[in-house]
Amino acid sequence: MEDAEGLVVAANPAFLQLWQLDDAPTARVGRPAAEAGRPPASRLEEPEQARRRLDEIAAARVAVFGVILRRVDGAIIEVDYVPSRMGDVYGGCTWIYRTATDLLRADEIRTHNRDLEQRVVDRTQELARANLELQASLRRLSQTQEQLIHAGKMAAVGSLVAGLSHELNNPLGIIVGYAQGLLRRTPPDSPGREALVAIERQAQRSAHLVRSLLDFSRNTRSAPQEIALPPLVDRVLELAAGQARRNRIEIRWSPRGPLPTLVSRPQDIESALMNLVSNGIDATPPGGSVTIMAAPASRGSHAGLEISVIDTGMGIPQSVLPRIFDPFFTTKPVGKGTGIGLALTRQAVESLAGRIEVRSAEGIGTTMRIWLPLVPPEGTSASVAPLVPDLASPAPAALTRARASGGES
Repeated sequence: MEDAEGLVVAANPAFLQLWQLDDAPTARVGRPAAEAGRPPASRLEEPEQARRRLDEIAAARVAVFGVILRRVDGAIIEVDYVPSRMGDVYGGCTWIYRTATDLLRADEIRTHNRDLEQRVVDRTQELARANLELQASLRRLSQTQEQLIHAGKMAAVGSLVAGLSHELNNPLGIIVGYAQGLLRRTPPDSPGREALVAIERQAQRSAHLVRSLLDFSRNTRSAPQEIALPPLVDRVLELAAGQARRNRIEIRWSPRGPLPTLVSRPQDIESALMNLVSNGIDATPPGGSVTIMAAPASRGSHAGLEISVIDTGMGIPQSVLPRIFDPFFTTKPVGKGTGIGLALTRQAVESLAGRIEVRSAEGIGTTMRIWLPLVPPEGTSASVAPLVPDLASPAPAALTRARASGGES
């Protein structure tokens, strides 16, 4: 140790032993530190360079750690310089010398610490991978559970519809048969003809919904045919006009440019649009609007048609959005909705390699967007029928029998 005047005030035997000196520590006390407190030049491998470095450190009076010196026999010595101060007043310093053995031990400790740190990192990564695998397994389990629940619901739908379809189709067939018989005998300009057309169309639509429920539960579909969209949309607007008037909602049809024909199932698309328009009307306060837009749109290499139903309603809460296509899920009051409409709509669209998407903002409105390829890709069993009006399509066997019993001439 040195005092503020640069004199040695203490030395220990380890210093003398480290530098291979024979005198006693007390013999160095009181002598100038530059002479008695530094390693002798005869013991240093590069004495001039080493002594100059030590003098620079002492003159700077700033703490320095880890200065390396080499003894003449090749031993490595590490030096720390630690000044002491009383406020801003320099009060002396302490020189600390360590042998290579201490350095090697410190290196071993540091190496060991690095090994431990690396092991911790490796183990953490293993745990992270295991956690990701566990989360993936939980997701798969959840999806499997949802599929089982869905399968159970579909089995229930199948049992229900199987029992109801016969009971519903017979009276619907009779209604259609009598309506068509009356239409044949009613002049085109008769005041009641419009009502008869509506009766026949709604009865056929009801019969189609029953068949759609059967298709939904059995996952089967009829063959698509080539259709034009505008006449189909016109029918939807006509069917929804009464509901819109009651709710004081404006319905708009806004095609964007010439619309190509597409291969689809007209009744499925009509029912899908009717569901979306009806939902939009129910969700929109009086004075609002529901708009049907359509435009050509390609996705990847597939040409297609995009149909959007846009309402100015209250929007769908974020907590509800993930479930709107679940069978039997509905936010409508009891008796106002079955929760099957959007599920049927999505299945009909996806059966033709199409997509249905929803964008909604609470307080602003909802956009339901359907994209359909103009021609379904191979593998969707799309045998194309000729372009024919929907109402001219062959009636089911039950309806044909009812028509024959309706007394038509």
